[in-house]
This record gives sequence, structure tokens and C-alpha cells, in this order.
Amino acid sequence: MQRMALHRGQELETYLDNNATTKPLPEVVAAVASAMGSSFGNPSSPHSRGVEARIAMSRHAEAVSALAGANPTNLYFTSGGTESNNWVFASFRRRKPAPRIAVSAAEHPSVTRPAEIAAQRGWMAVLPLTSNGLLDMEALASALEKGLDLVSVQWASGETGVVQPVEAIASLCKHHGAEFHIDAAQAFGREALRIDGCGADYVSLSAHKVHGPQGIGALWVRDRTMLSAIIEGGGQQGGLRSGTENLPGAAGFAAACSARQEGFHEHVARMRRMRDVFEAVVGNAVPDAEVNGATAPRLCNTSSIRFKGVDGQALMARLDQAGILCSQTSACSSARPAPSPTLLAMGLTERQAWSTVRFSFSVLNSEEDAEAAASKVAVTVAELRRFMEV
Repeated sequence: MQRMALHRGQELETYLDNNATTKPLPEVVAAVASAMGSSFGNPSSPHSRGVEARIAMSRHAEAVSALAGANPTNLYFTSGGTESNNWVFASFRRRKPAPRIAVSAAEHPSVTRPAEIAAQRGWMAVLPLTSNGLLDMEALASALEKGLDLVSVQWASGETGVVQPVEAIASLCKHHGAEFHIDAAQAFGREALRIDGCGADYVSLSAHKVHGPQGIGALWVRDRTMLSAIIEGGGQQGGLRSGTENLPGAAGFAAACSARQEGFHEHVARMRRMRDVFEAVVGNAVPDAEVNGATAPRLCNTSSIRFKGVDGQALMARLDQAGILCSQTSACSSARPAPSPTLLAMGLTERQAWSTVRFSFSVLNSEEDAEAAASKVAVTVAELRRFMEV
């Protein structure tokens, strides 16, 4: 696997913001280029090149579904995780004009905002988290007993890496007759997903978190009759999402999934070692640094660390100058001047939330990257603390 080596001027960058997006693999770039060059047919065309394109789209769906542990006939390509999430709530609102919806306090804005819109004639509950970032299962059970139509919980947090007990959640929802949606954008390719057997009704996926192209994702649905058309037009994708299919995007998505599928357990183990080495070095050098969600199951690649008394934005800026690229929160939320709702829901104060920085690894990083980056983090934290004392 090719190591991530980005150069900025004469300085080597270490990219540790892989929960925001990942660098496409060389085979992904090649697959996209091939689909745009020699395999440019329209899948709706009746001639041989159109037939070739249709067959290719089917193969791409199979590759994505294999990594997801899903039946490809239940998979629909979208423009990304955001569209997939929106599609679920738009469809649900058409079936149930006054729905009762519950989402966890850790959800991405592409879940919370469409959920709010869908619930305008009904109501929406925000389910609390425990201090380790897991969904409060007692609160979920209580809400279900009062009556819910749809529950939406992410498989794993892109901020803390905390992995939710989705099968237990699905079982509770099924018992109470509520449908269950999972945003699996961050878990896909990092957890061993078995969508067909997890008990969900809808699962959203994204390519660019697993070294695929940006602008392509998928929605898996247990029963296609649960979906209404998200785009009207020529009737592509079973009449549910019209418009000429994004063959290059699907080709890149499939190539990324095949690459991850081939070495899945090795890739996950490597990323976990990077994460653990990073946290160990930071923990030894900065004893009062604390990992958010440390006692919960977490994604193999994610470290959310708070540094007491340090402004996280200042730390990120200094690390950026030192060639370490990281973030504080979801890239889709980072422009908003507010502390992370996820961290606040875990019981952190606003000051603690602001002092948190997220580091997320990929297979293009190495343990050497992790160790060197952790040492730079420790030095930078010490410098900022000395500056604050002056």
C-alpha cells in the first residue's frame, strides 16, 4: 500500500484528517479515468456500448455491496452520504406526513436537518448519549414505548470514532414497530459491516471515506417500496433516481471497495496500530490529555483528544504550519462557530469541547507517521501552554 506523502514546499505533510475525506487510491483514479475514456457509454443506450455500461454498473454495485455485506439489488447509487440521508427522510415524509422521529445527539447535519423538516407536522426527539459517546439505550427504549415511526443513528461517529450497538438498536426498533436508518458513512470500510443481517431498514454509504471519489455514495434499503423517487425524469435506477448514472464515480467507488475488501483485516489492524501508537505517545508526553470515548468501542482509525487549557483551533493552526493536518469536528460543520454538539452531549463543557482535536488515520499513513505526528503534537501543546502563561 502506497504511503501518504504530500509535499508542501520543502516540508512533508502528514494528513490525519481522513474522516473528512481520503486520498483516492491509484487504482481508483485509474478506474475513473478508464470509465471516462474507453468505457464512456450511457447505461440507458440500447446499443452495445450502452449494454457494456449497464453491465459495468451492475458489477460496480456488486463490489460496493460485497464490502457492505449487502444484496446489490437493494443498493442505489447517489451523489454521496448527504443525499442518501436526505432521501430516507424525504421518502418517509411522503409515506407518513406527520412522523414521529428520533435521532441521536451525535448525528451529522445531513441527518438532523432533513429529520427536522420531515417532522414539521409531527415531532422529533433527540436521544441523549452516555459520557462515553454511546447512545443512551434506556432513553431510546422510553421513546419507543411512547411511539416512534423512525429512528436514525449513525453506525460510528466521525468525530469520536465511537461505534454504536446498531444490532441492539435495530432489535428494539423492530420490537416497537419503528423503522431504523443507519448513517454508515464513517463505519464503511473500517468496520466489518453485514448490512443484510444488521436489522436496519436503510443504510447510507459514502465513497470518499474509503479512498473512493468524492461525489458518489449509495443507499441500501430493505424494501424498495419504502422509497419514493428522489429525482424524477428518465426513470433510471428503477425509477427512483432519474438521470444518467455516474459511471465514472461508480467505477471509482467499486475500485475502492474491492481494494479494501481484499485486505480488509490487515488494513483495519494497521490503522488500529497507528491510532494506538499515536495515543500512547501523546498520553506519555501530555499526561493530562484525554481521549474522548476511550472506554467505548471505537473506529480503528480515530483519535479524539482534548488538551486541557489549550484552544483546539490554535493547536490545529500550529500543527498545520508544522505539516500535521487534522481537524476539530465534521468538515461539514467546521465553518460554524459553535462547539461540537456530540461532545457537549457526552457531558463535556464548552471549554473542553473547544480544546478537542480529532486525528484520523488511513491505510496511506504509517506507524512512523503516527509516532512522529504525536511527538509534534506534544511539542506544540507545550509551546501553546507556555505562550498562555506569558
